[in-house]
Amino acid sequence: MDPLLQDCRYAFRMLRKNLGLTIVVVLSLTIGIGANSAVFSVVDALLLRPLPYPQTDRLAAVWLHSPGLGILRDWLSPHDTRAGDTKRDDPS
Repeated sequence: MDPLLQDCRYAFRMLRKNLGLTIVVVLSLTIGIGANSAVFSVVDALLLRPLPYPQTDRLAAVWLHSPGLGILRDWLSPHDTRAGDTKRDDPS
């Protein structure tokens, strides 16, 4: 008999004999492989693939700078990004 086949049969007999350990090992492998796949999907989408915009080297980040309020660098709200809006506080 082939030694590899004999070793595989012995391994399956031991796995069947220790069913609790087998279930724990299979669940651990399943969770580990699933987590690895999820993390790789996020890394691939955010870091490895190029951005889906033309001329990505021309992208810029715009920050809000309010030193009087103690805010040195903050994200803009959609209200702050309206084009041509110079008199927001003027009700007329």
